[in-house]
Formats: sequence, C-alpha cells, structure tokens
Amino acid sequence: MNWVKSCNGSAMMAAPHTLSLAVMANYGDDVVLMAERTETLRSALAKFHQTAEDLGWHLSWQKTKVQNLGSGDTAADITVANNTIEAVTEFWYFGSIQSSSGRCYPDLHRRIRVASFVMHSMQRC
Repeated sequence: MNWVKSCNGSAMMAAPHTLSLAVMANYGDDVVLMAERTETLRSALAKFHQTAEDLGWHLSWQKTKVQNLGSGDTAADITVANNTIEAVTEFWYFGSIQSSSGRCYPDLHRRIRVASFVMHSMQRC
C-alpha cells in the first residue's frame, strides 16, 4: 500500500501489528498487514483507510494487493471501501519476489538469470 500526502510530499508508515501511525518519511512507503482470516484483513484495511482519510492521506488502492501465504486456498479479490483489491500469487516487495508458496525459488531463479546475463556481458568486453 502506498501513501501519498497531499500537502508537503512527506509520508507516514503504519506499524501493521498495531495499525497505529509510527514513522515519518520523505516519500511514500509500503505497508504489510497480516491476518489469519479474510474478514479480519478486510476490517484492518477499512480501519487503515479511515485513519488515512482522517489525516488527509490517500491510500493507493490500485497498488494494494492481497496474497495468501503458505497454506489454504488461493486468496480471492476482496472489496474495501468500494474498492476491489486484487488477489495475487506473486509480487515484488523491497526488490524481491514474494510467492504464495512461501518458497524463494522464483526469486532465486530470477537473481541467477540476472547474474548470468551480467557475467556474459562482461565476457564480451
């Protein structure tokens, strides 16, 4: 979830386990909210959204995603505050691929391909 502050360009990051605003930054930040049930997640997102609105902040619903990590059925799209949040099986977070399986193979394979490309490029020089 990306924050956009309308006034001075600064952004806040929320501590996901408490849903309280905690840290000031000079740019938009990412936040991870975790819950055991879809309804709990929906409720936490609604509270997060309302808190942001109260502070004059905007939650980027287009960049917000839901993912099931490790067990159970694949996550389904959910609706919060009349916004549909897309369910995904993989996404980028801090430069790494996060997979629903909990495995790091997709990210390892991507990093190996990148390293291989760089090594081949160096050999051509």
